Amino acid sequence: MNRLFTAITIFSIFRNAIRLPSVSAAACFAASIGRWKYCYFFLSLFLWSGTACADLAVIVHPDNAVNEMNKRQVTDLFMGSYSSFPDGTTAIPIDHPAGSAIRSKFYQYFTGKSVPQINAYWAKLIFSGRATPPRVAPDSASIPKIVAENKNAIAYMDSSLLTSEVKVVYIFKE
Repeated sequence: MNRLFTAITIFSIFRNAIRLPSVSAAACFAASIGRWKYCYFFLSLFLWSGTACADLAVIVHPDNAVNEMNKRQVTDLFMGSYSSFPDGTTAIPIDHPAGSAIRSKFYQYFTGKSVPQINAYWAKLIFSGRATPPRVAPDSASIPKIVAENKNAIAYMDSSLLTSEVKVVYIFKE
């Protein structure tokens, strides 16, 4: 509800900023410059606040023996360095669809690389036969369900969307 109010407020500011009074073109231009500055400021503030509010949670099935993981362990699983959880059971990493913002955020945090760099990395590993990339979910909304149905699955998601069907083993707070 708060986001909706913010969006409506920004839209109103934007709409009023582009309405020009019926005077000469030069006067309209001069008067609108100040309004545009405010409009851009509020619009950028709104867009920034939307990306900064969500934490990433790395999740597993509730019956999985692993209760906690560190950043290195998560990175190793999703980058193909390891194929097992720390307790030795097989891990099945689940990735978000290509182009999703959460996928970019995840790989940037855990590896410091962009998604195109990650894709190039996986292309090399697949070609050499050394590893297989994480399975890709059909959509981000299906991630909790996939993990809840597979004891060996590990995935990441927006922490604000967590359910009791999954267990959190790592939280990345922005």
